Amino acid sequence: MSELLYQLVFYNHHRDMVDLIDASSLSEVKYSRQLNNYGALQFTMRADRAKSFHSIRDVLVQLQVSVDGGPMISEGEYLIRQSILLPGEPYDVLIIGAVGLEHLLFRRIFLADDDPLVANGYSTKYDRASEVIASVVTDQCIAPARRPGRAISGLTIAPHSPSGDPIPFREQSSETKVLELVKKLATAGRTDFWITFDAATKTTPMIIGRRGTDRRKSTNWPLQPVCYFSPDNGSMTDPELEQDYREEKNTVFVFGQGPAGGRFVYGKSTPETTVSPWNRCEFGVTANQYTTIDDLFGEADAALINALANQTRFSFTIPQDAPLQYLRDWFLGDLVNAGVSGVEFDMRVAGVTVTLNAEGVTVEPELVRYQI
Repeated sequence: MSELLYQLVFYNHHRDMVDLIDASSLSEVKYSRQLNNYGALQFTMRADRAKSFHSIRDVLVQLQVSVDGGPMISEGEYLIRQSILLPGEPYDVLIIGAVGLEHLLFRRIFLADDDPLVANGYSTKYDRASEVIASVVTDQCIAPARRPGRAISGLTIAPHSPSGDPIPFREQSSETKVLELVKKLATAGRTDFWITFDAATKTTPMIIGRRGTDRRKSTNWPLQPVCYFSPDNGSMTDPELEQDYREEKNTVFVFGQGPAGGRFVYGKSTPETTVSPWNRCEFGVTANQYTTIDDLFGEADAALINALANQTRFSFTIPQDAPLQYLRDWFLGDLVNAGVSGVEFDMRVAGVTVTLNAEGVTVEPELVRYQI
């Protein structure tokens, strides 16, 4: 198995380092990473060691890891938002909870007039997905046109190449979280986003672009390594494969705003409609903000991709001596194969949960169906 050495580095509100703790000195550390969403970090420690950040919201914790004796690299940055004090002998104990930096986008709702190009109450954009996401986050969280107090300290857009499909965006002010809008844009446009911490500049850059590597056998075998999870090769234990088609959705109709109070309707289906004579399963999505058929394509794609991912989930535990090790052979966002009991899928690593305690390191991936 890979040798993983973890440490936690703490930064105050000025983003100056205030503490560094070897994870092996803590009774337990558990963290999760999520694709296009914020993960979580929880750890337990002595209360007297936590004076520099106890009860202070948004202290930044960088989880660093060394793989097989290599340099320390970041395995996510988190903001402390919870603490539970447990008095005891010989010392008091704190359980600390933190959320991933993407939580910053959850703290803003969408206000269209903070877009300097707002017109008729709508913020309207059309570009590659990465550029639409960058523009939305800039308007709402970095340089709002009307409400400068909404700017999130230290948040930037990292330099990037345009990525993803061209998609439209047209939204009016609402209670919708910026994070939810950006997640939908990333899904529809087939790109990804995440937020990191740059200790040198003390900023939190948002990175936009496709995450992960294609490690499937259909694109790599026999010339390149393949990531294939199966009990047969010792790479998984306690597998749980859920295929839930009770509320399957494979044909979407998106309803836009047509002329004279009418409707524009755009429909799209996936190949799943052909697996049985009765398997066409329709659902609808309302998108009144769009007034042309072309603007409805991205809404349809996002709805179908999310529906597919929610129908098949594969979870399991990676044995500590498994041939496929996290942070060595596979990473968050990778495209992989997984099979059990004769059932095989192309999957994407949508999440991973890691637990460090006296028994060692436990890794539990979350895989969802992948469709190009």
